[in-house]
Amino acid sequence: MSHYATTWAIRQRGLKPATKLVLWYLADRHNPDYGCFPSQESLARDAEMSRASVNRHLAALEDMGLIRRVRRTDPATGRVLATRYLLAFEDEFDEAPETPPCLDLTHGPCLKSDESRVSDCDTNLVIEPVRRMMMKEAGDFRARLLAALGADPESGVIAGEDAPLGTAADMVEAERWKSDLGLTEDDCVAVIADVMRRAPAPPRSFRYFREAMRAFAAAKAEAPLAPRKRRARKASPPIRARLPEEIPNREARDGGA
Repeated sequence: MSHYATTWAIRQRGLKPATKLVLWYLADRHNPDYGCFPSQESLARDAEMSRASVNRHLAALEDMGLIRRVRRTDPATGRVLATRYLLAFEDEFDEAPETPPCLDLTHGPCLKSDESRVSDCDTNLVIEPVRRMMMKEAGDFRARLLAALGADPESGVIAGEDAPLGTAADMVEAERWKSDLGLTEDDCVAVIADVMRRAPAPPRSFRYFREAMRAFAAAKAEAPLAPRKRRARKASPPIRARLPEEIPNREARDGGA
């Protein structure tokens, strides 16, 4: 179990409740050192839904850019191994898949395969509306980042390039710049603009800026604090010695006793 992964899953917005439940159980099975390899039977049992429903929600999560399914085989025997589920915050998430979705018979083929034998008993008619809600939630921050990149504010595509930027996975990365590194939105925009002035080619994802963000955060943390302004001290009233005539006669004070 990874507390970071489950917290990340809970923070995702715009998902149907059942879809978010599947994402949470995936995150609950995530191991920071080894990854996420639950069987569909386990996910169906945890979420208390059919395996076909689990597959539909996994497809929705993959279409929204929150997970990616990776087929695995034993290099020695060729035997199909359990599918690995990559979550959007993992470093390997942006690497292009080398093989098609998993067809492991032990936990059911993925619905993205033409050979799927899982019954089509569940539907999700809100994938596109959910995606639009997620992009709207990113709001001005996403628009400012795309502007700094010189990308189209709607599609996220830079002129002459094919891959869009500002996807759900990109925004997960951008949120980590703020939550993990303590940067402001203005800081993030400034770093991207500075990197783009020197970049030899357009980036493929926001992870391209990760090291620059870390370097900026480190420099920001080491910057000397501005000296505090010293408050002006109030002038003390002058001290004056009392003249002899100002000192009352002791005998008069004691009543002539």
